[in-house]
Amino acid sequence: MANENCLNGIQCPSCKSDGPFTIETSCIGVWVDDGIGGEDCSGFEYDGGSNITCMECDATGIVDQFRRKEKDGEEKEESL
Repeated sequence: MANENCLNGIQCPSCKSDGPFTIETSCIGVWVDDGIGGEDCSGFEYDGGSNITCMECDATGIVDQFRRKEKDGEEKEESL
């Protein structure tokens, strides 16, 4: 089944899996000297240049390379 939420338009180009994936993300966190303060991390974001790995076949690349192609060969543009 195609992803319809946070991974909308994302599919492994190697094995065609819809996930799960590990994606390098950034977030806003409350930092203290001992590390991140509790569960205080929000605003997770990634973009087309973020590193991604398919957990099914270990294929790696950047998110833009994992975007599902439309029938005409164009990448399916999705907002994150």
